[in-house]
Amino acid sequence: MENRTSSEDLPSLFTTSASGQQSVAVGNDVSGVVQTGDRAQAIVMQAGTPRTPDCIDSRPGLDSLPVRTDVFVGRVNELHLLDAALSVPGQAVVQAVHGLGGIGKSTLAAHWAATRDHGCYPIRWITAESTADVESGLAELATDLEPALAAIPSTTTRAQWATQWLATHTGWLLILDNVENPSIVEPLLAKACDGKFLITSRTVSGWRHATTVALNVLGPEEALDLFNRIATSGGPRDMTGAAEVCAELGYLPLAVEQAAAYLAQNPLTTPKEYLGFLRDYPGVMYDAGSADLAEERTIAQIWHMTLDKIAAKQPLANDLLRALAWYSTDAIPDVVPAALLTGAATPPEINAALGLLAAYSMISVDRQARTYSVHRLVQAFLRTPNDDDPHRTSELIDRARDFATHLHLALPATTSDPRDRETWDALIPHIDHLFGNAGPQDYGDAHILSSVGDYLIDIGQSQKAIKYLEQALAGYVEHLSVGHHSTLTCAHNLATAYHGVADYDRAIPFYEATAKARALTLGSENKNTLITVSNLGCAYSESGTPEKGIPLLRFVVERVGDGLHAMVARRNLCRAYQEAGDLEQARAWGEEALAFGVRSVGEDAPEVLRTRHDLVHIYRHMTDNQAVVQAARAVLESGVEVSNDALANQHCIALALAEVGEHADAVRLLQKVVAEAVDVLGEGHEATAKYHRSLASVLRRIKSD
Repeated sequence: MENRTSSEDLPSLFTTSASGQQSVAVGNDVSGVVQTGDRAQAIVMQAGTPRTPDCIDSRPGLDSLPVRTDVFVGRVNELHLLDAALSVPGQAVVQAVHGLGGIGKSTLAAHWAATRDHGCYPIRWITAESTADVESGLAELATDLEPALAAIPSTTTRAQWATQWLATHTGWLLILDNVENPSIVEPLLAKACDGKFLITSRTVSGWRHATTVALNVLGPEEALDLFNRIATSGGPRDMTGAAEVCAELGYLPLAVEQAAAYLAQNPLTTPKEYLGFLRDYPGVMYDAGSADLAEERTIAQIWHMTLDKIAAKQPLANDLLRALAWYSTDAIPDVVPAALLTGAATPPEINAALGLLAAYSMISVDRQARTYSVHRLVQAFLRTPNDDDPHRTSELIDRARDFATHLHLALPATTSDPRDRETWDALIPHIDHLFGNAGPQDYGDAHILSSVGDYLIDIGQSQKAIKYLEQALAGYVEHLSVGHHSTLTCAHNLATAYHGVADYDRAIPFYEATAKARALTLGSENKNTLITVSNLGCAYSESGTPEKGIPLLRFVVERVGDGLHAMVARRNLCRAYQEAGDLEQARAWGEEALAFGVRSVGEDAPEVLRTRHDLVHIYRHMTDNQAVVQAARAVLESGVEVSNDALANQHCIALALAEVGEHADAVRLLQKVVAEAVDVLGEGHEATAKYHRSLASVLRRIKSD
């Protein structure tokens, strides 16, 4: 049997062969252990074997910092944090810097290492995306420390030697750049425990044995400084529009550097022109760098690699991120992700996707507010189709837009609960962003816009409601039909919004058309038809033509039956007669409305308070002071639910009491109003101040009398 020593990875000068059972061939001086046997490999070295790690001290020329640090701005607080953490003497220190790809983690680490008086030597930079990367970097350190190790072909063996060197020496700084997962470097951190590690990573979580620094975008002035320094490196030039470019890029350092490098290479292109390119050709510009900017260092490439890693672990996470790209950047409520992926994923899967996105810094989480944020440039990038990028195909982006419209499933069911109102208010900026550049594309979009309009009307913001309801109505007409019940409901609500801002020229035609259409499709006595007819009657009366409104309102009163609707119909008729100057009829219908209200909803209902308020005005005009006092005392004894509207009505009733000389009751009611206003609105609110002034005025009147 002939045994041959493998020559793979060995210098040919030192490779020889032998024949015979378990024989050994030596081509030069040898020291150390020589093995024989089947498949045994004999490594022959020159005189002078590698020394053990503990015998070798550091020497000049061993530093390695590949990241350029000549252009650096800001980060004062972060540099101070690194100073404080990495200056602890006599113990191992592990500091991790994490953040979104392109945020400047590597630049910060290199700048700190190159410019601060940390006293560490040598400084070694190791790209650490994988275990193989770490091993390769350590093997290179070993060879630099002990050149004789170059003859050992095993990267693992040389890496182990370097680890032993780190474990037996102090004062060194190891920068582990872009660590994909903390588990990759944990074995090294455990063995080399007498030096300092500075780690950069897109991964937020998992750093159990390290203090962390979260890196955010630059401030506007810092971003502009960086942009100007790079763009004007070839000499002075017109920089008009530079601040707008930085803002459009969301002050992300790599994006600012990429844009500035593009301008430096294209001296005739102005920042304003670049901004136009960015808006008209975003896909091209995300990939566009310069001759001195590595291709893989563009925003498009950095985020493409991150999305690759996320997709390999959970593709659903990228689907969710693309959907979130259609909203406003900040404060996306936590009810949104579950709504978007309803039917497509289980709650645990959605939570896992959110956790993965947060771990890679593709989203930010505000635990206290329970909201998510996505950087504006990440959103713009994910909304820009690029069929050469498997994460941004037109099909995927269209699908994400469809997911985004599932927002209707996150809309609260009511507007009365304070928590529901908080959710409504939190969702509206994202609805604005979703439909900011395009109207509703289907029925679901129209439903979202219509729902927001209804909510705004309910809380008394009719002016804001108009734009949503106009968009919604156009969507319903296009995607349903003019006579569809959803279209008619939206038209009625739009008329109500116009009505709420006293725009009768637009409200009345909408009411008329909707009333006619509802009568044809639902019948003239249908509840919804009667509501539109009633509102039309009110609009006529308030716009100066009560003679048109009164017949319509009487028609409604005769058909609504009993209960709260009957009360509201009679109160509307009361007001119409008041507009017409017929106080006797107004009083009769107002008192009948009050009786219906007390019987159906009780003395303390807000609707009953509104009716008493109307009657107090009528009694004052009729100079029936006894009736004013009787109505006002009923309000004093009631426990009406506190609201802005209720406080305003009680305030007016208190003033009416004061006008008829019932100062004591007026003071009692005003004191109640002030106390409730302070509790509900706050001491500094404008309405609270108004109520304070009224109380003070009545008290002064009592004192003067």
